[in-house]
Amino acid sequence: MTFFKKHRLALLLLIISFSILSARTLHSIMRFPADPGYDYVFSGASNGIRSWFDLDPYVHFGAHFLSWTASFASLENQAVLLATLVHFVWSLLALATFVVLCREGLSRVVSFLSALSLALCPAASESSLANVGNVKWPLLIFALILVSSNQLTQSPKLSGVYLFLTGITNPLSVILCLPLLSNFLHHKKTDRKSFLLPTMAILISFLIQAMTVGSSGLSQGVEGAKVFTPWPGMGLFWWFGLISPTVICISALMIRLFLQVRVESHLATSIAVVVPALAIVSYLYGGIGDRYFVAPMVLSWIVSLILINDIGALLNRTQFVAISIVASLFFMIPAVKWFSSSWYLTAGPTWINEVKQAKTACLAKQESVRLNIGDISTIELPCTYIDHN
Repeated sequence: MTFFKKHRLALLLLIISFSILSARTLHSIMRFPADPGYDYVFSGASNGIRSWFDLDPYVHFGAHFLSWTASFASLENQAVLLATLVHFVWSLLALATFVVLCREGLSRVVSFLSALSLALCPAASESSLANVGNVKWPLLIFALILVSSNQLTQSPKLSGVYLFLTGITNPLSVILCLPLLSNFLHHKKTDRKSFLLPTMAILISFLIQAMTVGSSGLSQGVEGAKVFTPWPGMGLFWWFGLISPTVICISALMIRLFLQVRVESHLATSIAVVVPALAIVSYLYGGIGDRYFVAPMVLSWIVSLILINDIGALLNRTQFVAISIVASLFFMIPAVKWFSSSWYLTAGPTWINEVKQAKTACLAKQESVRLNIGDISTIELPCTYIDHN
């Protein structure tokens, strides 16, 4: 009972984050996203532990590990289980964000709201919610917060393990070197030895990715058609995701400079500097894509919350309330507008119905059956696999 009393706010955050994510995916949790579809789970069931290191084209450890775990469920329940596992990972990372921000000296309210921004991120609604293929973005978000914080030197071994796992899941993790360097320079020489393991973890994981896909693969990014220029009629969702994180962070840096806001932790400044760089690198890597909006958007919202908290001491009560209301509207309007999963995640029949039809077809002595995924893609599964699972 003492444990729950001591950590009740953290447990509340975990429950609220998971509940928000579940509410956002009420109409999509029964389906596999068209990308990556069922391929990861099928590989997990067929290849076992070897599937953890499948290439697509880079090493995507986190996604393949979760898919392998979901492959142990019955065929009908694999979509729901995998989505639940993804929600749990997002919620745990929100909890970790809360803990690190609190240890950086931020108030529990600011830390709590900052952590919730992960579950509420509007950009995630298009294709990232409950999508195991996009679990790499919340992993990168927390990694950026971690390497910008003092927690990195307090737990260098644990941090090194986490950064390595993030690096072999997200090829853009090399961006972590920017806040890591900033954090290194802000520490005393006597504390800099603690940076060795985290630095090695980032560099080794990047080397693995580079050796896997080659330097051209890392620079050219994902396969398939990429859009680099805005298209006619590009909606508000896309403009908001493309521009707002960079604008917010640059504005925050200018306000800090103009008001000469002094803080003990350089975390917010470090993140504000790296977000525009992350946005540019993501754009060069994959073009204009909603999944590339998630990390910059969440981080920019955290920067905003910390900034409002920091300048509160410089404002009178009326000014602070006014700014807080404007910021709340800025956050809540898009969070509400783009709350639920988009058509991309909700299209097509549920996975349970597809499996039922496939099992019926297999009774007719067919060798294989093609199952629809999201009304966009399909996968052909052998009846021996369908019957066995």
